[in-house]
Amino acid sequence: MALQNSISNITRRVLLAAAASAALALPAIADDTIKLGLVAAMSGQSAKSGEAIVRGLSVAIDEINAKGGVLGKKLELVVRDDESNPAKGVVAARELVQREKVAALFGGLDTPVSMAIVPFANQNKVPFMGVWAAGTPITRNGAPENYVFRVSAVDALVDKALVAYAIKKYGAKKPGMILINNPWGESNEKGLKAALEEKGMPFAGIEKFQDADVDVVQRFHFVEYGIITFLFYRAWRALEDPAILLLPALAGLLVGTADEWLQWFIPNRVGEIADILLNGIAIGCGLLFSVGADPPARFTWSMRPGSILRVGRLAAATVVALALFVHIVHLGDDINDREVGVFKSRYSMTALPALAAAKRAEWQMHPPPLTLQRVSREDQYMTEGVTHVQRRNELLGADQAKGAWMENLILEKYYAPVLDTPSYVSRTGHRWSAEQRASVDVRAAGSDPSYVSTANPYPIFAWSRSVFWVASGIAAAAVWIAARLAERSIHPRSEASTAV
Repeated sequence: MALQNSISNITRRVLLAAAASAALALPAIADDTIKLGLVAAMSGQSAKSGEAIVRGLSVAIDEINAKGGVLGKKLELVVRDDESNPAKGVVAARELVQREKVAALFGGLDTPVSMAIVPFANQNKVPFMGVWAAGTPITRNGAPENYVFRVSAVDALVDKALVAYAIKKYGAKKPGMILINNPWGESNEKGLKAALEEKGMPFAGIEKFQDADVDVVQRFHFVEYGIITFLFYRAWRALEDPAILLLPALAGLLVGTADEWLQWFIPNRVGEIADILLNGIAIGCGLLFSVGADPPARFTWSMRPGSILRVGRLAAATVVALALFVHIVHLGDDINDREVGVFKSRYSMTALPALAAAKRAEWQMHPPPLTLQRVSREDQYMTEGVTHVQRRNELLGADQAKGAWMENLILEKYYAPVLDTPSYVSRTGHRWSAEQRASVDVRAAGSDPSYVSTANPYPIFAWSRSVFWVASGIAAAAVWIAARLAERSIHPRSEASTAV
C-alpha cells in the first residue's frame, strides 16, 4: 500500500508539474481545459500495457480535477495509438501538438517510438514525459534544450543492477546477451557492455532477434511446425514410399490451418492465408530435417498399396479446410457508396447498417470490456471499425485531410457504434469533436466519391461465395477421384487401406 501511494503521489506530481509549466508557457490553451496528450500502444501485443498507462493517468487527472485542476483549469487526456511503430508515433505526437493543442506529451511503451518523438518534442519545445520506455538516450539525448523527462527506468542503471544480480545470484563469469534488434536493444547492449567492463568481466556473445512481435511468432512457428512435421513423419515413416513426405506435409497444413483459424477469433491475434503459407515453408524445412535426422530403412518411389488413397483423402480434406478458412477470413464485399467512396468489408452493404444497429443496442446493454480479454472472441465488426479509425488518424497526422475526411465518413455511416463506444482500444471512443470535424471538413473541401480506402491490413476478396464453394468442391472431389483412379491403375486388386 505504501508503494502504491508513493507511485500515485509521483504520478500526481508529474502531471501537476507538466501541466502547470506547460500552461504558463502556452497561451493557446482552451479557457476551461488543459489538454495532455498520450502516445502509446493501444492495440497489438502491447495493448494491455497501454491501457495500464491510460488508467494511471486517468486516475491522477481525476484526483487533480477533483481538487480544482491546475491554475483553475481542468485537465483532459487525449490518447493516440502509436501501434508500437516509430513513424506512427511521430505522426500521433504531431497531431496531438498541432491539432489538439496539447500542453504536454506523455509516452510511451517502446524505446524506438519514444526516441523518434524526442527530436520533435525538443524542436517544438513541448514537455515530453517518458512513463515506460527505458532506453538511456531518451533523456540523455544531447539536446542543448532538453524538454524530455522520465519517471521510467533507465537502461544504464538497470543494466548495472542486472550484472550485479547475475554475479551475486548465479556466480556469472561470462554472461551472454539476447537483445531485440532495435534502439532499445542497442541501449541495453551499450549499458551491459559498460557494466561488464566496470566489473572486469568478458561476455560470451550477443544474439539479436527482430523488432516485430510477428517475427518472433514466425520463428516460433518454424520450430513448432518443424516438431509437428517430425512427429507426423515418425507416424508414417514405416510406409517407406513418397507418402512419408506427402502425408506429414498435408497433416501439418491441416493443423496450421486450424491454428490460424483459431488465432483469427482471438483479440489482437492475426491469422491469414499468408501465415498458412509460411507454415507450409516451415513444414518443408521440418521434412528436410526429419529425413536427414531419421531416414527410413528402405525407400521406394513406387507408392505401396493404400498409400495413394491415404494421400488422396488427406489432400481432399486439406482443400476443404483451406476453403473454409478463406471463406471465414478472406471473403467479403466491395462496398461502393458514392457518399463515402469504396472500401472492403467482410459484411455486405445491406448487412452493415443492420449490424450497426444491432451492435449499438448490444453495447448499450453489455458494453465491450475496457481491458483486453485475451481468452475471448474478437468482435470483427469492432475490429473493422478500428482499422478505419487508425487509417483516419494516420491520414490526418500526415496532413492528408481529404483521405481522413473520407475515412471518417465511412465510420459515421457504417461504424458509428465504434465511434461512440468506449472499449479496450479507447476509453473515450473515437468520434471527433464538432470543432475538429468542422475543421477537417473545411480542409478536405468536400467528399470524393472515387476515394478507395486501404484501411484493412489483410486481403478481403469480393468473390461469389457460391462460385467459390463450387470450385472448392470440384477441386476436393477431383483430388479424391484422381487418387482412387491412380490406386486402381497401380494396384488394381487392392483399394483397401488402413485409415489415415
